[in-house]
Amino acid sequence: WPDSLTCACWETSWPGLGMEIKRSLSEAAVAVAADLGSAPYELAALHSLAYTRTLTGRYDRAVTVSLRRMELSREIGDARGEGLADGVLGEAYHRMGKYELATECLLQAMPLFQKHHAPDYHALCLQKLGHAYEGMGRYPEAIGYLEQSMLMFRQLLLPRKVEQARQALDRCQTAKATLQDTSPAYAGLLLKRATVGQDVITQDCAKRLAGGRNN
Repeated sequence: WPDSLTCACWETSWPGLGMEIKRSLSEAAVAVAADLGSAPYELAALHSLAYTRTLTGRYDRAVTVSLRRMELSREIGDARGEGLADGVLGEAYHRMGKYELATECLLQAMPLFQKHHAPDYHALCLQKLGHAYEGMGRYPEAIGYLEQSMLMFRQLLLPRKVEQARQALDRCQTAKATLQDTSPAYAGLLLKRATVGQDVITQDCAKRLAGGRNN
């Protein structure tokens, strides 16, 4: 059973599998771990399940699973696992548009990753914080976190993540400059082009531009 459970959790990272299959594997792994009474296996299975539920748009369920993982991590003294739970919570809250909650979770996770020498997760946390502050229209904070994440991704030799951080950084720098001097016509154009979390700028931030508010 433990070997099968490890395999099921690991298979959720296979790029060729559909996300629904990954979610089903994760749910099966959680059930097996509960039967075994093994906290480490349950933690791994809960993480896989929370992540796949986030990616399939089941944000409320992802939050519930992540809170369970956080509770279990604290029970066994697994600070790194607690940080991972906070990270997934932050991602789920961000996708729900609950940016304040997202930043709260991510700020809690970051020192845990620093303490336990997990630079990859630390860099991801910085990147997600940048996205959350972007969603709130707080561009100076977003720019600061994105610059830090880009530097760490370079040090970790992760060019794809460097490019993602650079694109978000460019987007925030453009939005910050635009907020300082925005004509109604240009603000309206941005609003039309915006989609939630994609393209030029998020819809929330574009609405702030159209309203002429300086955040």
